[in-house]
Amino acid sequence: MQFVQHSNAYSARLAKDLFELLTELDLNEVALLGHSMGSSVIWCYIDLFGSERLSEIILVDQSPFLTSDSNWTQQQLEDSGAFFTAQQVFDIVAALRSEEAENVTRQVIDEGLTQHATREMKSGWSNVICRCPGTLPGL
Repeated sequence: MQFVQHSNAYSARLAKDLFELLTELDLNEVALLGHSMGSSVIWCYIDLFGSERLSEIILVDQSPFLTSDSNWTQQQLEDSGAFFTAQQVFDIVAALRSEEAENVTRQVIDEGLTQHATREMKSGWSNVICRCPGTLPGL
């Protein structure tokens, strides 16, 4: 519970910072794009300060859970948005350490992105991620 309380307080602080920035610069009709925690900050901003200065919001987020719990009911699975079991995560990590890493990366991206993502969008993401170094120094 401490993490959740800290996280909520932090989102509120960031929302207040955003409010102060928009106020100081006298910005109106602002389009906000939030990714992951940024989405929470936008919701917190709207909750605390309203949407008067905003023209639109774009929320880019992931499902609340990437991995499912074997004890969940079918309804809990559907509500969670989880699409991997723990074993699938272990298998993917092992495959990413193999010579098939690039193919596995492309497959995970292809299956994990929204159905509305075009083939070109998926290919673009795959190309960017596959250019990243395979290991980080010191790890």
